Amino acid sequence: MKIIDKSRNIIFPTYVYQFDIVDYDIELFKKIIKEHIFEDTTPLTLSKTDLHDDERLKDFSQEILTLHKDIMENMGYFPQDLEFSGMWGVEQNKYGRHRQHYHPNNWMCGVFYVDTDETDTLAFHDPRLRAGVIQPKTFQYNDYNTSILKYPAKSGRVYIFPHWLEHEVEPILHDKTRVSISWNIRIPKHLGCGYGCTNG
Repeated sequence: MKIIDKSRNIIFPTYVYQFDIVDYDIELFKKIIKEHIFEDTTPLTLSKTDLHDDERLKDFSQEILTLHKDIMENMGYFPQDLEFSGMWGVEQNKYGRHRQHYHPNNWMCGVFYVDTDETDTLAFHDPRLRAGVIQPKTFQYNDYNTSILKYPAKSGRVYIFPHWLEHEVEPILHDKTRVSISWNIRIPKHLGCGYGCTNG
């Protein structure tokens, strides 16, 4: 018996889109977030979820919507208008963390890192519930055998990903305040069913 063809296929990929923003006014973003905070719960403090309605963030919000629309078309979906279901600021100080979670009742979500430490990360968890039921002993971790992937949360970085992809911020161990803006995106009109029909 002779094997003549070996290949590895990747099916049902999970997408995480990445963008970098430069020349933005860090102090203005931090000021706006501070003004919208409704309760100081240090070391993890959240603002109200209406940042997208702040006139000073109009250009930023519109750019984020444009990015999502481009992603929608890039993925093979008919282009259409999208809406924010919320946008909020986050301040995290030493020992602050955000437990593993996802964002229900949305299509996509994202985060923009306004001001961070070089050691900060965003941790994503494998969404395949049964992928780790049986796992061989690992000699080298990679994209195919790990259940957690950490992405750098650098200042100016944007990540956009599906709402169901669970993620977390591990406890912060430095003295710098980590400042970010997160959001959820919903589809207001045209839904499909995923199996070739045009309406859900």
